[in-house]
Amino acid sequence: MGTTRSGARAVGAALLALSFLFTAVAQVRTFGEPEFWTRLASGRATAAAETWPPRDTLSFTAPGATVRSADWLFDALLYVLWRAGGPALILTTFVALLLGAFALGLGAVAKKTTPAAGAAAVLLAGWLAASRSTVGPQTVSVFFVALFLWLFSRPRPLPLLATALIAAQGLWTQMDEAFLLGPVLAAVAAIEFAADRRVAGGGLTMDERRRLGGLAALAVVLLAVTFLHPAGWGVHRAVLAGWREPPPPGFSVWLSPYAYLIGSTLFRHLLIGTLFVGALGLMVCPQRLPLLVTASALLGGFLALRSLFLLPLFTGLSLPFLAMAVGAIAREARRRFRWSEITAVRGGAAVLAVAALFSIVQFASGAHYRRVGSLSRFGIGVEERPYPSAAALLLDRPAFARRLLHLPMDGGYLAWRYPHRAVFCDMRKGVYDVEFRRSVGRWAAGDFGAFKALADHWHADALLINALWPTAGDLVRAPLADGWALIYFDGVTAVLVPRRPEFAAWIESPALGEVGLRRLDKDVNRFVEALRRGRRPHPPPAAIGAAGVFDALDHSAPAADLYEWLSEVLPDSPPLAFQRGIAQCKAGRFEAAAASLEKAVGRFSETPAAWFWLAQAYERTGRKADAERARRQLERLTRTSRPAERQP
Repeated sequence: MGTTRSGARAVGAALLALSFLFTAVAQVRTFGEPEFWTRLASGRATAAAETWPPRDTLSFTAPGATVRSADWLFDALLYVLWRAGGPALILTTFVALLLGAFALGLGAVAKKTTPAAGAAAVLLAGWLAASRSTVGPQTVSVFFVALFLWLFSRPRPLPLLATALIAAQGLWTQMDEAFLLGPVLAAVAAIEFAADRRVAGGGLTMDERRRLGGLAALAVVLLAVTFLHPAGWGVHRAVLAGWREPPPPGFSVWLSPYAYLIGSTLFRHLLIGTLFVGALGLMVCPQRLPLLVTASALLGGFLALRSLFLLPLFTGLSLPFLAMAVGAIAREARRRFRWSEITAVRGGAAVLAVAALFSIVQFASGAHYRRVGSLSRFGIGVEERPYPSAAALLLDRPAFARRLLHLPMDGGYLAWRYPHRAVFCDMRKGVYDVEFRRSVGRWAAGDFGAFKALADHWHADALLINALWPTAGDLVRAPLADGWALIYFDGVTAVLVPRRPEFAAWIESPALGEVGLRRLDKDVNRFVEALRRGRRPHPPPAAIGAAGVFDALDHSAPAADLYEWLSEVLPDSPPLAFQRGIAQCKAGRFEAAAASLEKAVGRFSETPAAWFWLAQAYERTGRKADAERARRQLERLTRTSRPAERQP
């Protein structure tokens, strides 16, 4: 029996190492979300700040405003890492931080579960953590949550505990808005200590009363530490306001240029599966569960259900409980099915090993990133393709348009790449007032009136539209109809200027427009050539953006061509099939349009435009009965709902 258990521990340790390897592989990716560039630019500005707390120096819409950022220190350290070692050092640091957090989380329940159960929990947590890049302040919070749980997992001298936690809370407060979890975890730990003594029976000894008082006081002290922030109470107000009101369009998390075309539900299903595992473990666990570990998991589940953006934080809060839950489920399964210990160890090890190896291949091969529509690729580096990098011939010129309107997703990149140019706005929290954010959100959603108000109020000299934004076609088309001129377009970036005398030279110069179109042709030709050779490359951002803008400007034939090529690598995308079908119908490709729209109409059955264009395609291909059926659906929808889509 001893030999069997020793072998089980060895197998469990090997599986644990494999699950940690998977977690690391899943995070070795290129990064370049809008938030990343914003933080680099913010970190550089913080390093150069001459006043404290820092004042905004990046934008022309909030110059001199106090930056009430909960993560200013994170931004500064990210910039330091970039200067010291670029993307490789940043990635290495944050992967190590995540692995350390998982190790601490398992250490908090090491005596209450097995290494194999811990390996299964880490495998689940690694998948959930992969929903977002590790390079973000949430990873810091995952580490601090794990550290708190580990420190509270066993009796430690109160002075040592207080010193470690106060130092950790002080750093945490400056690095992520989840810092308020620290005092909450400490308060729950104090409650758990009192509850454990009550269950044990009898009154508290003098030493136990002193410890309980010390733990309660520690929770209060940790809360007080959260006020030691450059912005004082202002950062608490900003954090709480962010929780009350979700970010408007344009300020929300942006995974990739084409994630909306795929609409992957992978991480939502993973979350549901993980919550099911936790609930099942709660039901079958024979022993009394630790209050702090259980409460942390419940809190993490609540946060993740509120926003999938918080999935990485959920892993830090729930990993110890998951390890216990998996162990309890394994024991119950062995008892119910009367498996021998050897059978259970071998079977469980085989399943876990296959799952871990399959997971590693999914990320290392890039299959996962294609499946969920992520911009990232396996490797080390940054992604500049979805940003106005090719428009440097305009943006590098100090004489060109000082007041440039653009979407928040480009603000951080512009501030980082073109430091001489004040940005319109970016994705920082605690800088722009609520009404300004709402106005930009209405514009990002396609409200032309909001654009007019912003352009007039801020005396806009030019307009930069990222063509990868879902409403980009409308954001380009409406100003053109209002008299603006499109002077540059490369598939990713569209630059428009008002028809004023000072811009006459830019408007009348054909060379500028040709530079952008040549860049677009180069990207598209490379993509098409790869398709012809039987490859399945990542969809190029330029092709995605150009298809949407061409379609909005009624250049239907090139839009249809681009959509058809993109469909070869995104064959299961209903939104792409919908857009492709409309473009094909406008281009006179009615047979192809009918096939595309039939594929899309299941997903867009309540969208009037889907039935309108499907009826047109059926009519032009002689399918009269089908056309009549589609028209009846259109009439039903237009009678019972308000128009939500742009009608032809």
